[in-house]
This record gives sequence, structure tokens and C-alpha cells, in this order.
Amino acid sequence: MKRIICKTLIFVFLLLFTILPLSVYAEEGLVYWVNPNGGRYYHLDQNCPSVNPRYLPLPVSMTKEELEQPENSFYLPCNICVDESHVASVPEEIKETGTPTEEPAWEMIIDPKYAEYTLKDRYVEERPVWIDEHNMLAKAQRDPEGYSNASKYLQWYRDGKLYREIECKFRDSSRWLHEGVFILLPDGGVGLAAISANTLNFYRWGENGLITEKSIEGKWQDVRGNTKGICATRKTDEDTVFAHLFDPAGNEIWTYEFNDPGRIAGWYANPDATDDAGTYLVIVRVESELRTAFCVRNGEVLWQQNLLYGGNAFYAGDQTFVLAETTSDDDLYADIILDHRDLEGKSLGTKRLSGDKVVKSIHAVLYNAETGGYTIYGRAVANSRQVYTVFRMELDSQMNQQSISVRDVDFYLDYNFSVITAPDGDAYVYCRTYDETYVQPVLVPFNVLEETESHGIRLH
Repeated sequence: MKRIICKTLIFVFLLLFTILPLSVYAEEGLVYWVNPNGGRYYHLDQNCPSVNPRYLPLPVSMTKEELEQPENSFYLPCNICVDESHVASVPEEIKETGTPTEEPAWEMIIDPKYAEYTLKDRYVEERPVWIDEHNMLAKAQRDPEGYSNASKYLQWYRDGKLYREIECKFRDSSRWLHEGVFILLPDGGVGLAAISANTLNFYRWGENGLITEKSIEGKWQDVRGNTKGICATRKTDEDTVFAHLFDPAGNEIWTYEFNDPGRIAGWYANPDATDDAGTYLVIVRVESELRTAFCVRNGEVLWQQNLLYGGNAFYAGDQTFVLAETTSDDDLYADIILDHRDLEGKSLGTKRLSGDKVVKSIHAVLYNAETGGYTIYGRAVANSRQVYTVFRMELDSQMNQQSISVRDVDFYLDYNFSVITAPDGDAYVYCRTYDETYVQPVLVPFNVLEETESHGIRLH
């Protein structure tokens, strides 16, 4: 009997010895589970019942520290399997309530009333590019539920309907599919400028697909631009980087040598800022914290301006530029300063864009030749209050606000919707998900959206 009791005590002791360290370890080494392909929530249960069974068991685990990193801040706590004591620390702006679901987001994100504005047949990866008021080009893939190595597409939409498309094989074209820029050829045709291996290529979209019109050899690193101009960087050695400006036919307009290439961590060109004299605005990102805006004509810098907290630049269309600079790097609701300048860099006045606790951004600045004023399109978002809006602001010639129209966007997940303008001046709201996997994007005319309150958005 004593032997049985001793064995029992030993068994209980060993059981506690085994279980307790594991439970402590489980708490210390706690992991959360997520679905990286469109999932919105983090879970303690790898087989959480809130998740569509097709995605179980959840494939990716994260520690609390990993989950609290900025790049993962869009994940929200599951209210089925994550209690309050295990909720990761997330900013107030991304907290939300409601029953979680990991269903594909085709209906979850885009309101059904936008169904007629979806870009059909394929999943469009990036913002579409207008060629003219009737034609639009886009990059796409076949499967909205994952990336395929053999189903990338270039698409041509005409009057809102898919007109033609080209299938691009992943191994041969993945790089230029990512970096390629759509162009409008001098004869009215459409094409693409892209880097392939060690060449910069200019293509024409012919009856049988893309036809190479011109190839320029070199150690090309990046290509950016729009339908009217292409800017590409070329590296000659470890210390020398050149920016080359081309017209859509592949003819070089000018070259600019960076005088301090060692400080360049990344850069992009914005040939939206152009005039008939060949003036281009180039934004260079120096290191990781500072952007510098350069206004360059014929390879010579006319003026430059540091954007300390980030920002963007726009060509207004009347030989003037607008720099849009954020005023703080640690405040989500920071105001934006609009600095209006002429070609020589002389300031024509500054304005401050403010709002009532909304994250603001500017997407377009258009000149109105009839009134001599300007139209500004932008976005204002506040996740915590379910505020998802875009706005159109009319200004006079001195950039004084004359009117504002704020429209509600029924799109809930993150900030990935934006206003794009067509050559005829019409504006459209382009929506997609953060993960770029599950939602078929929509391109909704601005005027279709319902008007809402201004949320304090004003220019003063």
C-alpha cells in the first residue's frame, strides 16, 4: 500500500513538474496566429472557430513584440479567442469593435452599391493609369487569393470595359511588371517603359502584344514617370548615379548627376511636374528620414527644398508647383503645409490644411483655366471613428478656399483608397485592401459618393 501511495505521489509530483514549467513557458513564449493572405485579426487559437475553415490551421505565428511592430499594426484582436489580458498594445487609431471574420473580403470591404464600378476579370494590383479620357491601363493578376508565378497581366480598359490584355510570364517579366511605366506614344499609341536585365526598354502595344521599339543598355536601377515622360536612374560605379529623362519615344532629354550619391538610399522621379520647356520636378529620398524636392530643367537644378517630415510635390498645370509637406513626424493628425511656387522657386504663398483629428493627404492639384483657380483632391481618415472620406476643394487664384465637398467612402480596413484624376478632369476613388490579395478593386466616380460632414477640413 505504501508503495502504491509513493508511486502516486511521485506521479503527481512529476506531472506538476512537467505541467507548470510548460504553462509558464507558454505565457512567456506566447504566440499569436494570423492569416497573412488577407486576414485582419490575430488569434491565440490556431484553429479559431471565427476563421473560415479553408484557412485553418492559421499558417503564421507572431510574438507579441512582432505583432506590435508598425508593419503589423493593422491586425486587430479576435474577440472570440483573445481576451483583454492578451491584447497586444496597438494605437488608438486602429482599434475597432465587431465580430471578426476571416472570410475573403470581396463583400466585406467594398459596399455592394459599388459593384458596377469594379475592375472586372482580374485583380488589379496598382492604381490604374489614365492614357486619355477614354483609355486606362492597369497591372493585374488572375487570382485574388494569392500570387501566381504564371498569371500576371497588363490590361487595357476602354470606356470602363476591359478592351485588351497581355499575359506576362513571371520569370521573364516580373521586374518590369513591377517597375514598368505606361506611356502615351507620339502617334497616339500606347506602350510601356521598363527595365529588363541590363537594358531600359521602350515597348509599343501592338496587335500581337508588346513590341520592343528601343533598348538602351546600362546598369539601370529604377524607372518612374507618367504617360508624358520617363525618368530612370543608371549607376556607372559605386559612387556615381545619374538620372536620365526620356520622352515616350525613348529619346533622352537631359541627364542629371547626383552630386552626393553616397547619401541616396532611394529615390523616385515625378514627371507629373512638367511644362513645355522641359522642367521636371524630381523628389529624392536621402537616407531614411529626409526627402528633398528638386526642380530640374535641362539637367540643371533651378531650386530645391527639404521636406523635413515627408511630403509630396505636384505640378499644378499653370507653370507652378505645389509642395505638400507634413508638419510633424510623430502626429497622425499633423497639418499639411501647401507651398505654392513658380518655376524659379519663388514662393507665391503658403497655406495650412487642417482638420478635426483626421489623417490628411493630398492626391492631386489641378489648375482651372476658366477661373484661374485650383482644385485639390485628397483624403481624410480616422479609423477609431470610422471616418473614411475623400474631398474636393475649390480655390481661387491665390489659393484661398472657396468651397469644399467631402464624400463618404464605404471602405473599412485601412487607408488604401485614393483619388485619381482623368485627363478630362473627372475624379475617381480607387479602393483596394492593405494586403492586396482579396478585394476586387473598384474605381468609383467622385460624384457618386454621398456627401458627408467636413470633419473640420479647411485650408487657411
